[in-house]
Amino acid sequence: MSKFDNLISSAFKQIHIDAMTEVMRGCAVPCQLIFGSTKFVDCANCIFDPIGNKSSNRYQSGGPVAFTVGVCPMCYGVGKIPDQKTENINLCPIYDYKGWIPNITSAVDSPFGYVQTLSVFSTYDSLVQAKEVLINTDTNSEVKARFERNGEPQPCGIGSSSFLATMWKRIEN
Repeated sequence: MSKFDNLISSAFKQIHIDAMTEVMRGCAVPCQLIFGSTKFVDCANCIFDPIGNKSSNRYQSGGPVAFTVGVCPMCYGVGKIPDQKTENINLCPIYDYKGWIPNITSAVDSPFGYVQTLSVFSTYDSLVQAKEVLINTDTNSEVKARFERNGEPQPCGIGSSSFLATMWKRIEN
């Protein structure tokens, strides 16, 4: 019997879970998961031209972004926009690669442009289905940090899989 056999007791594991839960509560920021779109709907900003099967590039009264000349700023003249499903979620982003949980992904040769997020395990199904995430959606900035999932969410914790670490790669807006 080694002197280290009882070093990580169930009480220690519970302290870790409680500490991580508090970190998650204090550091989590509102994010938006974006799921892939498979369906397109008519643009609500312009009048659709059924003959040309595209936008007429005329503003539809009551549309969200008014325009007078040029192409529709929402659909860019296509007349249809993707119907994307989203979900709001709280995640703890870790931008500094020195703080990342190791061995989550081996595909990251250069950490620049990547972020790792921590979340509770109950978010697994949503994270697996998500294609992208907008991080920190409560800021007033027009530019949002948009990332695509880079690998599967990985369970992490001491002796339990109470939390998930997920890698994301920055994409251009």
